[in-house]
Amino acid sequence: DPEWYVGMTPEQMAEEWEDYGNLLGETILVAGNDFNLPDDFRGEEPATPPAEPTPEPEPEEEKTPEDPDAKAEPQPKKKRAVQTDGISKDAEAKLSTMSKKEANRNKGVGGDPIVEPVPGFVQARTEKVISHKYNTWIVMGRDRADPDKASRASGYGGRGNTQCGAIDIVVGRMSPRPLSVGRDGKKVSVDPIFNLAKSGKDHLCDAARIYISQKTDVDKNFRLAKGRVGMAEARSAIAMKADGIRIMAREGIKLVTHADKMNSQGGTITRVRGVDIIAGNNESTLQPMVLGNNMRECIEEMAQVLSEVCGTLANVCTNVAELDTALSTHFHPSPFFGAPTLPSPTVMPVAVASLIKLASIDMFSTAAQKFNIARIKQLYTGPGAKKPIRSKHNNVN
Repeated sequence: DPEWYVGMTPEQMAEEWEDYGNLLGETILVAGNDFNLPDDFRGEEPATPPAEPTPEPEPEEEKTPEDPDAKAEPQPKKKRAVQTDGISKDAEAKLSTMSKKEANRNKGVGGDPIVEPVPGFVQARTEKVISHKYNTWIVMGRDRADPDKASRASGYGGRGNTQCGAIDIVVGRMSPRPLSVGRDGKKVSVDPIFNLAKSGKDHLCDAARIYISQKTDVDKNFRLAKGRVGMAEARSAIAMKADGIRIMAREGIKLVTHADKMNSQGGTITRVRGVDIIAGNNESTLQPMVLGNNMRECIEEMAQVLSEVCGTLANVCTNVAELDTALSTHFHPSPFFGAPTLPSPTVMPVAVASLIKLASIDMFSTAAQKFNIARIKQLYTGPGAKKPIRSKHNNVN
């Protein structure tokens, strides 16, 4: 704590740091195993509904929608950086009796330990659990998954199936408000929470999860839209869920389907399934991807057709201009001694005006349109295009 050193001389600060080293040597650490807290936070009893903590007022984030056309929605509230509601009474008592020096050594700063609420886990007899006091878990057992309540009776493991081994890697059970104990002081133990679940006025979830199963209904368990790929049932699966997922490669990334001709259950795969990218888990607006080469060929053929139409229109303009010229000077032999008549006073001005328009506007516009077609091809589809419609790096089929 920087405020703790205010007014100290360098010698006094060095002495305090020496005391800190002695303190570490004596292993008097609040969040460590030597602190003599109650038994670890893993629960053996069935899960009980967590009591509702009394949160302090929290500020709301500013609304900054990225899409100006999108409907602005309230942004999620921020959690406090340090949230200790729900720790056990024994832990609270230990913290309250610490000296200032000990308290400063147990604030979690710089890798120091810290006390925080962590719910227990309702463990099945066949599960091996590796956990740490900071709400991190690896559960090795059998398929235990459900969209609503992943109890010990859920999944293919709960039904007594074989060949359904599973590994569940989880951090942050019961987020955003984990509890070690409820208001009644009893230990809180929970089942896996695959999807957002309501508890009183709060909504709870497991903060981040990687779920690997030999046999599971992955789409149903995570409430995923069917899409064009469909719902996988009784299939091996790997699922990842978190606030944000990033996949990075130093070279390339491939998304490949139909890698084998047979699935893990021994069934023959009869058709090739693709890749669905579904924003908002809503399949109602799902459409096929565009293929760049085919799109370019289509645009170039349309441009060629349009160019031919412009050429035909130019010929029509030329023919009409010749007709206007003939009409503007048209005359008939007079019945009086065969002398020629004067040009028609009604046709001549109309024909002359039409001829002027054709020569000054229409024929120029036709030529300009052919130039625009060439410019569009050069800009979007030609070699070295400034705005190519095809991706330089990414490909789909």
